[in-house]
Parts: sequence; structure tokens; C-alpha cells
Amino acid sequence: MKQLIERVHNAARTYSVLDFGVLKICLFAIGLWTGIVYARPLRSRLCFIQSTALTSFIYILYTTFRKMCADRNGK
Repeated sequence: MKQLIERVHNAARTYSVLDFGVLKICLFAIGLWTGIVYARPLRSRLCFIQSTALTSFIYILYTTFRKMCADRNGK
């Protein structure tokens, strides 16, 4: 488990500005998603918020795993 955490940290250290931007969008969208679940007036936009959160989350996962694999192959 420690090795996995260390590899994720190493991958995150090589994130670009775009990667951090997408991560922030992902976290913001998840926060909105959570808030909208409890706010009735904004529920009409829930699909857009969900798709934004999921798309950015998948991008961050892909980037992290790609960098983890590149780091492992480079050693």
C-alpha cells in the first residue's frame, strides 16, 4: 500500500498546469453535484454537472495511471 501511495505521489508531482486545472474542475463539479442534490431549483442542471465531474475525474485517473506506468517503466 505504501508503494502505491508513493507511486501516486510521484505521478502527481509531474502533473502539468492543465492537469491541475482539470483536477480543480473535477473537485468543484463534485462539490456542486453534492450541493445540487439538496437544492431543488438547480436540479435541472444536474446532468451537466454530473457529466463535467465524471469526465474530468476520468481524465485525472487516466493521467495519473499513465504517469505511474511511465514512472515504473523508467526505473
